[in-house]
Amino acid sequence: MHEVLQWLLGLLAATVSAVVTGVLIPALVRWLNSKTHHEKQKAVITEIGNLVSQSVSFIEQTVVSQLKADGGWNAEGQKEALNRAVQNVFDHISDKTRNIISANTVDIESFIIQSIEAEIERRHNINNIRLKT
Repeated sequence: MHEVLQWLLGLLAATVSAVVTGVLIPALVRWLNSKTHHEKQKAVITEIGNLVSQSVSFIEQTVVSQLKADGGWNAEGQKEALNRAVQNVFDHISDKTRNIISANTVDIESFIIQSIEAEIERRHNINNIRLKT
């Protein structure tokens, strides 16, 4: 009886060990990898979003206001302001974010341009709502 109990306990220990190493640990590793990947993406999006917002504010206060004051706020002036905003974002992106973006083969310039245009549109909509109230 004692030998049977020992054999059953050994079998149970081997089964639990196999389940833990074969199923639970790989699942935990996949979960941690997905969590890490998600957190990295979130950090990249947050950093670029903050840089875009700061850049748009800076360019509005400097380049755009000067172009408007000088009568140069036209299609060419808008293009210049956009290019300067894009360059401003590029100049301030951290190396860590650059590496993550490069590793994921994202067209960073297109992403930044779209983000800047979305930020400008968002601000325009907010200003329109304020004017209506």
